[in-house]
Amino acid sequence: MGVGGSVGAATTVPVNSSSQPPIPPMVFRVTSGSMEPTYRIGVEVILQAPVPRVGSVVVFHPPVDAAAEECGPRPHVVHPGGAACAAPIPKEDKGIEFIKRVVAGPGDELEITGGHVFRRASGKSNFVRERDPYIRACGASHECNFPRPIKIGKGEWFLMGDNRGESDDSRFWGPVPTGWILGTVTGRAPGSARIPGVPPTLAIREPAGRPLF
Repeated sequence: MGVGGSVGAATTVPVNSSSQPPIPPMVFRVTSGSMEPTYRIGVEVILQAPVPRVGSVVVFHPPVDAAAEECGPRPHVVHPGGAACAAPIPKEDKGIEFIKRVVAGPGDELEITGGHVFRRASGKSNFVRERDPYIRACGASHECNFPRPIKIGKGEWFLMGDNRGESDDSRFWGPVPTGWILGTVTGRAPGSARIPGVPPTLAIREPAGRPLF
């Protein structure tokens, strides 16, 4: 999957609080086109562990059966034109990693029209459209319309690919808990150069793409 947000130099950024030891960064290689045009297949990104926030890009474990686009908590399939998936199947798939952009957080409400997210932040009264110059437009894909609002649960994050017409994401299998998120993308790795103290590159084990319907 791809990653969104600001793309900067590959530097090591402190991510620990005073109560936690430093968490070393990791480098992941993007293996799908779901985050294009922000990050293309083959790009290597640096992952660290700040708390996620709306607008950041994260690598995470999806719920089980995400590839089958099953919503939870009891398995079922959501359909465009209604509401996006509001809850995942409550089991983490630790055998795969996805990479997506955070578009809503705990307590937020959102609806999706034409691939654009309209979010009512927790405690606010109005829905506001996401500022999304980084996305690839949906085109004619009907999977970009979930106009019925949903509310994001406590400690959960709603994640979408920047390639809105071709991304397997929270629209179909729901938001993910903070504990399933491995870290936040803080920039691109400097080509093939090794970064001192950073383990060798790991490939994001995300399917290369999803078909358009």
